[in-house]
Amino acid sequence: MIKTGIKLGLSGLLSIYEKCLDLGDYGYDVLSDLVNEPDNDLKETKPLIAHIPLLGKFSAFNPMELDLRSRKGEPYVPDQFIDITEQYFQFLVDRANADGASGFLFEIYSPGGQIYPAKRIAEIITNEIKLPKIAYIRGDACSGGYLVASSCDYIVSHETCTQANISVIMSHEYYAHHRDGLTNDTISTGDKKDFNNPLKPNSKEEKKMLMKIAKQFHKQFIEFVAEHRGISMKKMKKIADGSMYHSLDAKRLGLIDMIGQKEDAIRYLENIIGQESEVIKYSLRFKENPSSCEED
Repeated sequence: MIKTGIKLGLSGLLSIYEKCLDLGDYGYDVLSDLVNEPDNDLKETKPLIAHIPLLGKFSAFNPMELDLRSRKGEPYVPDQFIDITEQYFQFLVDRANADGASGFLFEIYSPGGQIYPAKRIAEIITNEIKLPKIAYIRGDACSGGYLVASSCDYIVSHETCTQANISVIMSHEYYAHHRDGLTNDTISTGDKKDFNNPLKPNSKEEKKMLMKIAKQFHKQFIEFVAEHRGISMKKMKKIADGSMYHSLDAKRLGLIDMIGQKEDAIRYLENIIGQESEVIKYSLRFKENPSSCEED
């Protein structure tokens, strides 16, 4: 592993160090930004806080494979919105653990996404990360974004943010008025096998089946948040009608713990750890030369 350093003047000295890791055919680096001033030899003498941005929607599709095809030769911009997968998240957590992290800061700006990856990431935070873990909501943390935030020990939200939107949606795009020249010749061995076929409307029975599934997902969502936020099921059922809540209302309802800045979340983590810490930002970027990670 090779470490290189650049110093910039932003409200004093801000040191940015890159920790490069060869990921073989994927051709990706781990990009780590040390926010505080480290020792000259880069041997951290302070505890490490792993800052992992979760900016985008949760998806079961692997964004590294997508970017390998569509972004070849282009630098990956760490703070752009991406499809956040379980694999992407697990990789960054594993790397932070390997670096000896003492706590985690998850910066969340997400409208939600697919149920499975959001729940799996929340489960990883709950079951696998035994260190202090804080969520900082930047922008929105809706649906699956809030599910992930609720799995943390403490939630800090900026005063301009919205969160919650605890609900489930399933949509069916039906092209009844746009299908000139198209024919529908479907053969299935079950009368509900071709539900959500865009060339036909769902029947009442199919809609009933989908609503049953949506309600089951919704119940699981409510139970997870109620358990992790310490809110009664009776109160959660009133909150979880799909509403988005401003930070002031979210604080009143117990959906978040503090209204503040990212620095407040860092200070809270440092208080738990017991001393001032190095804050390292972990994300992925595409390597222009996948075969090596050379020192500048």
